Amino acid sequence: LMVQPPTDPVQDRMDVLHCDLAMAIDTASTNISSGELTLTAENIGPGTLSQCVLDFDDNGGAMAVSAVDDGITTPLTFVHDGSADRLTIDLLSPVAAGDPFTVRVHYAGTPNPAPNAYRLTSHSGVPLVETLSQPYGARTWWPCKDVPDDKFTIDLHITCPDASYSGYPLSVASNGSLVGIDENGDGTRTFHWSESHPLSSHLVSIACTNYREDSGVYTSLSGLATMEVAHQLYPELWASEVGEVARTIEVMEFFAQTFGEYPFLDEKYWNASFSSSGMEHQTCTSLQADYLATPYHRINVHEISHQWFGDLITCAHSDHLWIHEGWAMMCEALWDEHHNGTASYHAYVSAWFTDTTYPLLSGSADGFYGGIIYRKGGWVLHMLRHVLGDTAFFNGARSYIADPSLRYGNALSSDLQAHFEAASGQDLTWFFDQWLHRRQEPDHSFAWSHRPEGADTVIDLTIEQTQVADPFVMPIDFRATLQGGGSAEFTVFNDQRVQSFSVNIGPGTPTALEFDPDDWLRDDHVEVASISMPAPTILSAVNSGPASVTVTWAPLGLLDFEGYRLSQSADGQSGWSLVADESTLTPDVISTEIAGLTQWQSLYLRLTAVNASLEESAPSDVLGVRVGPDPLLIVDGFDRWPSQSGGVNHDFIADHGRAVSAHGTPFDSCANEAVGQGIDLGDHGIVIWMCGDESTIGETISVREQRLLTAFLEGGGKLLLTGNEIGYDISRESFACIEDRTFCSEYLRAEYIADDSGDYAVTGTGGSSCFGTHAFTFGDGGDSPYLPASPDVIAASGSTVALEYSPGIVAGIQHSGVFGSGVTPGMLVHLGFAFETVYPESARLQMMDDVLTWFGAPVPAELTVLEAR
Repeated sequence: LMVQPPTDPVQDRMDVLHCDLAMAIDTASTNISSGELTLTAENIGPGTLSQCVLDFDDNGGAMAVSAVDDGITTPLTFVHDGSADRLTIDLLSPVAAGDPFTVRVHYAGTPNPAPNAYRLTSHSGVPLVETLSQPYGARTWWPCKDVPDDKFTIDLHITCPDASYSGYPLSVASNGSLVGIDENGDGTRTFHWSESHPLSSHLVSIACTNYREDSGVYTSLSGLATMEVAHQLYPELWASEVGEVARTIEVMEFFAQTFGEYPFLDEKYWNASFSSSGMEHQTCTSLQADYLATPYHRINVHEISHQWFGDLITCAHSDHLWIHEGWAMMCEALWDEHHNGTASYHAYVSAWFTDTTYPLLSGSADGFYGGIIYRKGGWVLHMLRHVLGDTAFFNGARSYIADPSLRYGNALSSDLQAHFEAASGQDLTWFFDQWLHRRQEPDHSFAWSHRPEGADTVIDLTIEQTQVADPFVMPIDFRATLQGGGSAEFTVFNDQRVQSFSVNIGPGTPTALEFDPDDWLRDDHVEVASISMPAPTILSAVNSGPASVTVTWAPLGLLDFEGYRLSQSADGQSGWSLVADESTLTPDVISTEIAGLTQWQSLYLRLTAVNASLEESAPSDVLGVRVGPDPLLIVDGFDRWPSQSGGVNHDFIADHGRAVSAHGTPFDSCANEAVGQGIDLGDHGIVIWMCGDESTIGETISVREQRLLTAFLEGGGKLLLTGNEIGYDISRESFACIEDRTFCSEYLRAEYIADDSGDYAVTGTGGSSCFGTHAFTFGDGGDSPYLPASPDVIAASGSTVALEYSPGIVAGIQHSGVFGSGVTPGMLVHLGFAFETVYPESARLQMMDDVLTWFGAPVPAELTVLEAR
């Protein structure tokens, strides 16, 4: 798997405007006998620019730069760094912000064969020179700024041997319009192609062999313009592939009618046969030879759609490649629907098998894994179509394509989301966050029965999401087969792990109930089951008065159960006693107040549910509270535990709470689901966020949570964050998306180094470390509740190392200062391991005391006096 290479800081200040690339290619080897790039760029600031930096792979010295000048005659000094694949050029004089500059690079040699971006092959003994640079291979055969977000126009002057094979001369297919062909008189010809619409480096293409052309004419939607559409074919395959141009034009017409006019109408659309599968080179797709022998070949349809989704609008970062490939998959299905009908469309999408190895939006996107970037991307658009309905969905797509700020430029997933939100009038954050940033997919079980209600029938339905990950939020369709014929359809909006519905389907007796009958939802694991009494989810326990606490929980959503039982304990581990039962905590109750408490009292709470037979569910996780003013907040973000422990819920809040109480500070607590949904981080000066052993399976810190923590830190909040897999999940380059990695480095002030420290002892680094030189052990003995699978090794990112596993191996960092765009200084302690696994308890108390003392956690004066006595 690949990760988009970082740009040089100089490149970030360069906007490439135009390239003129002249190359002489050899059809006997991969050698480029001469290459000349003339590049014009603008200094976009800030400040003056004294250098130009280009990406250029020297292939171990086999690809060399002989000279660089200012595009006229003045030589420029340069350094070609083979280890970094960078060509750094000193400009003739500093260039002011907003001004253009030009450099000309003379080079020659043999491109690096590793990415196979420039290659020599053959067909039936005829040489074929071809390029396929996606994602970062352009730098192997010409010097360029090789990232997708800097688009430019280009002229290509490609010189090839003047030779014929089977009566057809070598010709060069490339981007844009053919300006002319020069007969050089030395046994070579030069093809001049000009692409007047901006494109990214990976879309620049050369294909040279003895093509035989099959051509046709595309007429614009207005009927006022025409354009050549052609297939450049191998002569030996002519008989089997000729005649498909008319079908290519038919597909183009459909996409133009669906999304807007073909975006390169003033140039052309060609397919040029080559040796690989397919690549959407702008205006000149490279398509595997023999594909056009199959009418409406799906790869041909796929690459045509990329002219809209990928070429006209190109992703601004490779983490977002799904907005190319997901759309191309969706377009395949839309064409199938147009050509073969609705049932065929649904069958087409249903055949897409997906994968959950990494999220759709991630640093692994440029691995182009079909089960994720292609098929899961297509599934997301297919599901969105159902969520929005056809009118809003297609209006949003057309608005995206028509957006003048995106056309011939770049976009991120958020730009696509914004257009769908505008078209539908909905906030779609709930949809895009779960499907782009979570790698998991939902699994469902459902149970149902029916009963009469007057002349009608009511279906009582309970749905359970059985996947390890948090619940997904989606509409789900059902189809009831009715006795004697016919059916009744209805949709429910499922947003809880276990949820019940009663739906009046009108007259008729149902004999069967089908889940998602048209396959609008990505779920391969649907079971009809008897759903057991689940444990309820306790959401928060907070100070609500000088001597009272309010406890809230999520509604269980079941149709037939008696209510809840709330129990309390002084230490969160033993001595549980009943506070209230189902007689007052009926199914419609989701909160209760516990009054008559004592100032500075600590108590811990858990919840169960009771069915009609008075059978009690497993308990919820444990929350806790210490009564007193200005409490800090402890957040339980460890949702994965039940899957690790066989279904037993955890009491790790108590490990944190006892340590906070020992310092003397009051506290509230909540589940991470409650943050931003009733619990405001900004109401607390200090937040302790526990991720435990949460990992990519359950998502350590979701995008929604990242946004809330960003606001908290920017507002001057103080955060203690602990967990074994935080860096692994949101800082690992091959997995996390750029937004995750930015949040980790700029707000959590850490970088991921390694998955497993292999070390369960840490020591404070002394000096300014809040831990001084205190030493701690965790996770492999004593009263530690579990053995961490892989505590992270991290590194400081604009922060201070606070704890080390061993000298130079970082376990924790601290930072004090302004975060992001905030103006109020905040504070952060970020540990690469889980606090609750520190042992013995006296060590946990010391570690928490170190942090809270550094934070300046308030200890009420009257409590200090009492404890002194």
